[in-house]
Amino acid sequence: MLAPSTGTPVLGGLTYREGVYITEEIHNTGMLSGMDLVEVNPLLGATSDEVKATANLAVDVIASCLGDTRDGAHMIIDDLPTPSTTYESDNEEQVRI
Repeated sequence: MLAPSTGTPVLGGLTYREGVYITEEIHNTGMLSGMDLVEVNPLLGATSDEVKATANLAVDVIASCLGDTRDGAHMIIDDLPTPSTTYESDNEEQVRI
């Protein structure tokens, strides 16, 4: 079970990857105005590892709602930075056609 410390486990529910992808896309809309963390209950975990696993999954999903991206995801760069120095050569450039 992916999130064992939950009040309503669903067999065949969303995977970790699907949950993070959905929340990344929610962030990309720019329309997120609120969120609730529900169905995480540390008392339901049989071990501290189960509780930590569920809490870590919840934190990852919330972080991606707020703009945190997974490794490999790259931000869009609209403007390239202007170089602070120029490179000039003494050699004249020649173009061959």
